[in-house]
Amino acid sequence: MKKWTIVAGIVIVAALVFWLYIKLGGLEKVQLQYIQSPTAFLLAGEKYEGGYHSTEVEQIFVRARTLMEEGVLDGPLAVVNYGPDEKAQKIEQFIGVLVSSKQELPEGWSFLELAPENVVQATITAHNLVMPGPDEVREMAEETASREGGALLGYTIEIYKSERELVIVFPVEKSK
Repeated sequence: MKKWTIVAGIVIVAALVFWLYIKLGGLEKVQLQYIQSPTAFLLAGEKYEGGYHSTEVEQIFVRARTLMEEGVLDGPLAVVNYGPDEKAQKIEQFIGVLVSSKQELPEGWSFLELAPENVVQATITAHNLVMPGPDEVREMAEETASREGGALLGYTIEIYKSERELVIVFPVEKSK
């Protein structure tokens, strides 16, 4: 009898975990799209270079979110990630808000305009607890770019549309 109670408890816990996984979007597929001549990206933000776990990068991100939530800047949060220097354990990012036009900016902020010729766009509609890892998404984007005769460039643009929607833009260089 005790054995069946333990088994029943394990089954119930497993069912709850699976239900939660589904509710958070764990079964959602990453939607990949190859786009030629996309609209240019205009970001208002701040550049960061430094360690992965710095409080400075967190402060920049919080400031961007606050400016967005208060309506000072209109648009979703966005982060440009340049290839990490894993040996030095450093990252280079531009953190801010994706805006539609130039406007007055807070002190210390600037604009960054990116106009890639072609991109692979990955849309993930799952909570960050269950979304696929960056290496897995990059691999899918590399396969898509390769099928189109191109290769990924050394940076990405992450656009945080909502808590459950992340768009990652991978600029592509066409093979000649």
